[in-house]
Amino acid sequence: MSINMFDRSKNPNKESFFKIKLLLVGMIAGFVSGFFGAGGGIVLILSAGLIMKNDGTKDIMARTAVMTALFSSVSAISYVKEGNLPIMTAVLLSAPAFLGGLCGALLLDKLPSRTIRIIFGFISAVGGMIMLAG
Repeated sequence: MSINMFDRSKNPNKESFFKIKLLLVGMIAGFVSGFFGAGGGIVLILSAGLIMKNDGTKDIMARTAVMTALFSSVSAISYVKEGNLPIMTAVLLSAPAFLGGLCGALLLDKLPSRTIRIIFGFISAVGGMIMLAG
């Protein structure tokens, strides 16, 4: 079941406030991605879950993948331009990342939403612990 993130009540004030929240979340996610080189998708997933207030886990993950690809591309171009990312490194990482993304997207449809949330939470927690320990 797909959930339309822009389908709000007929109240124009609620709809306007909802769109403002989405714009702010997008700005924060883009900043986090550009600043840290990662993490914008996490901001999008967590924020979308709070904003939507219903179980649209698979829909949130799919939309986040598309949005993350867009602002990650902008950040990557900036990193290459500034000399912070050797082009060969980017090329060597891209092909396996593409294949991994394809496998993950195919698996997304086969798992229950609760399992997806548990996996995401676990990976986020482990990543946070590694960052704090380093």
